Formats: sequence, C-alpha cells, structure tokens
Amino acid sequence: MNYNELTQCSFLLDEDHFIYDTSEDSETVHLFIKSKPHECSCPTCGTLCRTLTATYQRTLQDTPIHGKQTFLHANLYKYSCSNPDCSRQVFTEALPLPVLLKFEPMPSIPLF
Repeated sequence: MNYNELTQCSFLLDEDHFIYDTSEDSETVHLFIKSKPHECSCPTCGTLCRTLTATYQRTLQDTPIHGKQTFLHANLYKYSCSNPDCSRQVFTEALPLPVLLKFEPMPSIPLF
C-alpha cells in the first residue's frame, strides 16, 4: 500500500514519521501516523535492524485540536534484532512522542 504524506501537519512529528491520513467529525479529530524508514536501531545494542516481524496500530489520545478530542493512530513495527550477541530478540519502534510533547499548549484566546 502506498501512503501519501500530508505535509500541512509535518511540524508535529520528527523526520522519521509522517501523517498519511486525517478524519474529523463534530466531536473528534483522528490523525494517522506511519514511520518513513523500515529500519530501526535496537534499543539494547544499537544495531540497525531491517527485519520486520509484525505490524500493529496503537491509538493514543492527544490534547484537543479546535476543542475536539484528538486521537493519534500510529502504525508501528516490531523488528528482529540482527545482532546474534544481543539479549533482545524482538523490539518495537519508538513512537515520535518526544517531538509531540515539546510543544507548549497554546493559551485560549477569547474571541470577544
């Protein structure tokens, strides 16, 4: 499946992740996130790994956008560590949350 990057929201994530879809209704906003590379460093030994073992979706609630509940749906990958001396056999790529959390909430601005 090919994913198209939605660049209007690219400032929300790090350079390795992108938003590929959004949906919005009267009460909620949904942002769908995916990683760009299909490789990840093992958190135990640091080896760059490319062997995917599974894919799953994790849903997180974020701070509201325009007063609507906001949900992040991230497609995450599990990798197999290619270092035979590493104690970790399988690991999951990290979410890009440090980038998301560095932004301060904007104060509410009264209209009148």
